[in-house]
Amino acid sequence: MKITSFLAFITTLSIAGTSHNQHTGDSRTLSYCTNVGPVEITIHGASATGRYLLTVTPELKKGVLKGTYSNGLFQGTWDDPDGVGRIIIGFNPDLSRFHAMYNTSKDASHWYNEWKGVSKNIYQQLGAEEKKHLECDWR
Repeated sequence: MKITSFLAFITTLSIAGTSHNQHTGDSRTLSYCTNVGPVEITIHGASATGRYLLTVTPELKKGVLKGTYSNGLFQGTWDDPDGVGRIIIGFNPDLSRFHAMYNTSKDASHWYNEWKGVSKNIYQQLGAEEKKHLECDWR
């Protein structure tokens, strides 16, 4: 039931968005501050790739994202030194925020849903309390 509710939430977020940080031709790169470290996602038509840096672990860990993008919804895989798994990222209509759920290949039936991000474009406009748990820097 928890996953069904979360999928409904992500579907609500994933109404087509049109804003972006950079746009060149058929691709756009979006940069986010998140509760686990910075994230960058590049959308190329229906495919998407990305990178992230885990700053909440004792050692910094770089990871990559690969998947598809359609109407505000990224579906694909994450891969970093801790492992690999599936990930679903739902963006709000202007792509300024996202909420993600992911699993691991070791436990594919258990989904985590605490990964949240805010576009670097709006980060400075946030209040201190909302900024408190977000990391933007690629150390």
